[in-house]
Amino acid sequence: MAFDNFAPTIARLFHSLQTWLMPFKLPLTEDVHMLGHTYSPPLVDDDGTAPPPEESPLYHSYVNVILFTYRSGFKPIEGCAGPASVSDKGWGCAIRATQMLLAQAVREANKTAAGKDATDTSAVLSLFLDDPSAPLSLHRMVRMGQEVLAKRPGTWFGPTSGGMVASRLIKTAHEEDEAAGRAPRVPFHCVAFDDGVLTGATLC
Repeated sequence: MAFDNFAPTIARLFHSLQTWLMPFKLPLTEDVHMLGHTYSPPLVDDDGTAPPPEESPLYHSYVNVILFTYRSGFKPIEGCAGPASVSDKGWGCAIRATQMLLAQAVREANKTAAGKDATDTSAVLSLFLDDPSAPLSLHRMVRMGQEVLAKRPGTWFGPTSGGMVASRLIKTAHEEDEAAGRAPRVPFHCVAFDDGVLTGATLC
């Protein structure tokens, strides 16, 4: 079975389990803002009945967010000793969050004029495989963190560290012709101004 056909099946199974454990409750009176988009409350019938959450644009967007979580059993990370060499549990959260932001950015950049996601999901996921060969993998982020920030493999990244490492990796990937994208603007002092973001939004 092709990956693009198999992936939605896995996603549906995962979200079915997620819905059973944590039912999705759609806000009925307020706008919801998620990933730069605003979703209005659903139209409620005269008797107070709202359509099923699964029919809402918000739900569709919510369940289609690419999720990277702690993993284990991948190829050992060079320079990392013990269990941390094959699992990022307990120290990889900021790296995974950075990967999710990058994956979402790729999808947003590839939307059509009508706002439809035209991204090849398998191509996006291949950038983040837990393998040293993947341009935005955990392995490469750890290695770049060691080279640029002197962070020992298996230690926690902060948000700024994640942004700095991601920026370097995207530039490297572009130069190596493995992937192309926009260089993220990194607020080194934790404040981002609109003019700085707009100025930095140029192709590598």
